[in-house]
Amino acid sequence: MNIPEERKLLLMRKKARRTNEQAAWDLLAAAPAVHLASTTPDGAPLVRVLNAALAPGRVLFHGAVFGEKSACLGRAAVVSAFREIAFVPSYFRDERKACPATTLYRSALAYGVLRDVEDHAAKAAALEALMQKHQPEGGYTPLTPGERLYEKDYRSTRVFELVVERIEGKASLCQDRPPAVRDAVVNGLWDRGDPGDADAIREILEESPHPWPERFLGPDGVELLTAPRGEELQEHARLLAGHYWREGVPVEDIERSLRGSSVWVGARDREGRLVGAARAITDAAWVASIHDVVVHPEVQGRGIGRALIALLLDHARLRRCANVHLGTADKERFYGRFGFVPSKEVQRPYAATPMTLVRGVTGRG
Repeated sequence: MNIPEERKLLLMRKKARRTNEQAAWDLLAAAPAVHLASTTPDGAPLVRVLNAALAPGRVLFHGAVFGEKSACLGRAAVVSAFREIAFVPSYFRDERKACPATTLYRSALAYGVLRDVEDHAAKAAALEALMQKHQPEGGYTPLTPGERLYEKDYRSTRVFELVVERIEGKASLCQDRPPAVRDAVVNGLWDRGDPGDADAIREILEESPHPWPERFLGPDGVELLTAPRGEELQEHARLLAGHYWREGVPVEDIERSLRGSSVWVGARDREGRLVGAARAITDAAWVASIHDVVVHPEVQGRGIGRALIALLLDHARLRRCANVHLGTADKERFYGRFGFVPSKEVQRPYAATPMTLVRGVTGRG
């Protein structure tokens, strides 16, 4: 059978956008809310937004014993999760046509049958799983089968489970498009710099089968990262430990301060190691300050620090700042290449004395 070329292309794109089952489960697990779709016995559609938790092969949620969802027990149902990565306006790719406008996203669909969780211990465990997901900090009496505090609540609450028979995941992140299209999207996001765009850039590049664009490559094939993932803030904190401005500061305190950054950039070598990073705090208009610039000792002197600072200063939240500050004890010439001068040399139309409140909690600078 001859398949038209356009149809072949669509089938290839559809296949490229599929994710594996684990990615679909991970998306459902991370989703703050999911959608449930089913039908009532008279055939009427029912769609609801839910807080949910996962157990092996199941999606768990709760509701009233005699609520609307109870009418769907024993019936086929679908639970879906969706995460928008970024909206891409048409003008990123075409100055005239509206057609290129699109939304980049990840989605998951879990198909199965809706069941009632009747076992008392399983019911308590499901409710506790919901609390641990949505209130992980605690601050409540745990939901255990024998906890008398919840006896009335257990009786008035139904716990549902979707027993999953099939699960599908999908990602639309330009991975099925040519490098020129991907790069137009990535460059547009970087230049725009809306909240979430730096995260979107990294997600797009890591999903892509093509080499990273020059804009996000450093010396020796180092990949320049626009947002942190996984344990990279811990790695950054370990790189900083012992440096003069962080001397004596526990690694966990350094990591906590990194999490409060407005902007973060990193450098990853071919082996996947974080070999450098820098961060900034900024209001995106008037003032910004750069902190915690570090390069692994093994790769210093190769231009990684220059690449990090250039990328940091080009970030949209620093690019438009009137004043960018930093402090250094030994790198004046290095930062001078980017235009930094000692603050005392900056002419102001007013007299001002720099002042600092030192609380001695999370480090010196």
